[in-house]
Amino acid sequence: MTRLPVPKRRGEMIGRAYFAVQAAAGALWWLGVFTLPQIREATLGGLDPVLVAAFDIPLFVVASGLAAAAMLPAAWATAAWSACVTLGLVLYATATAEAGWGALTMMAATGGSVTAAFLVHTGRLPTERILFGPFAFQLARPASAARNAARTGAQIVVLWGLALGVAPAIIAVVERRWQLSLVLPGGWADWVRIAGVTVFIVASALGLWSAASMSTRGAGTPCPLRWRDNSL
Repeated sequence: MTRLPVPKRRGEMIGRAYFAVQAAAGALWWLGVFTLPQIREATLGGLDPVLVAAFDIPLFVVASGLAAAAMLPAAWATAAWSACVTLGLVLYATATAEAGWGALTMMAATGGSVTAAFLVHTGRLPTERILFGPFAFQLARPASAARNAARTGAQIVVLWGLALGVAPAIIAVVERRWQLSLVLPGGWADWVRIAGVTVFIVASALGLWSAASMSTRGAGTPCPLRWRDNSL
């Protein structure tokens, strides 16, 4: 019997462990669905739990357990089913304002299932397939500090605009539509806002500092996805 390399074997074990935890969590969730109306309403809304369970228990709970036993087809079946359920719940929650927590949970489960399936299959994540096109690492062309600073500034405007403007706006709309807001007791809301502002200021300062360092002292590196071969 051929032994797998240690890194690949470790990655496979991590993937199988995830599927084992997911199988247990899925079983507990279905137990809650059939015993606690609050869980059923928050995660399934008006959907028929018996009908959903008829497909989800074998394709998610049982398949996750089989994937934990290193059955690769079960791992990919779980990932595919999770993606289909996520899409269905996202559309359902958006149309009806119900089952928002179910959609959010299945989004996380889909990401975890796909990641674990790759780990079970290859023992690693195919990062070379994830970083492509404008997101691929590439050799930076030599340029002046002023040009690199201009490129870094454009990157900051675009990425921060998307991350701090567009994305939060979309998240806020989804939270309201899916009824995901949490009411904090007492004055905790004010403390959360203060903590958020503090983290934002500190992180922004570090980000601007690192951007300035990369553009002026980074040997031609205007952004993290570009690198410079100093041996040239």
